[in-house]
Amino acid sequence: MILLKLDPTVHYTILAVFVIFGAVLVFFVIRGMLKKTPEFDKKGWHEALSNFAQKWGLTYDGNPTQFNRFENLSGKIQDHDFGIKVTEHQHEDEDGHVTYSYHTVFKVKAIEHKVNFEIKTENFFDRIAQKLGKDDIEFDRDDLDKKFKFKSDYEAEFRKYFNVDLQDKLIAIQPLIRGLIAHHMNYIEYSFGFKITNTKELADFDMVLEFLMMLSRTEIKNTSY
Repeated sequence: MILLKLDPTVHYTILAVFVIFGAVLVFFVIRGMLKKTPEFDKKGWHEALSNFAQKWGLTYDGNPTQFNRFENLSGKIQDHDFGIKVTEHQHEDEDGHVTYSYHTVFKVKAIEHKVNFEIKTENFFDRIAQKLGKDDIEFDRDDLDKKFKFKSDYEAEFRKYFNVDLQDKLIAIQPLIRGLIAHHMNYIEYSFGFKITNTKELADFDMVLEFLMMLSRTEIKNTSY
């Protein structure tokens, strides 16, 4: 066995690094424990949903004095059935601290076709999976292929469906996409975990909704499935 004899200065340097690292770790742990969850602005949230419903001609069934476990907006947009559902999930830790998380689904009736698909922003793990041979659908556009992941059981038909106008619109709203866009059972769905405390983000959904409507109206011609 070969033993390395280190200079005392090196020992002190290594010790100092570990001490600093430990101090930083303790700081962030304590900071996380003391950090308060932002208070849920019930009135502001209901007002935002009500305004959104009024703008798009939808019916909102929310009660401004409370938050039910299911908040719904429903109706028709451009003669397409449309709905939004917000689901509240309550979490309580072992110390009795209660936090909330939310799941939101936009759902619009689409022109009938059988081409299922999923669209989501590409992340680090998707890129690793691609290098391992799990290919997604690409359109030979760096501004599109490097930012989004496309999946469909009908690749050829999906390429016909997802035309240049849809591609350009998706690129334009890329910073606003926060979840999964999918076609399922003749409905276009956009689902995500919505941070309920930030009600201003509802304004961003106008542009996303325009994209969902484009998806719902697009037909697939000369299908062979």
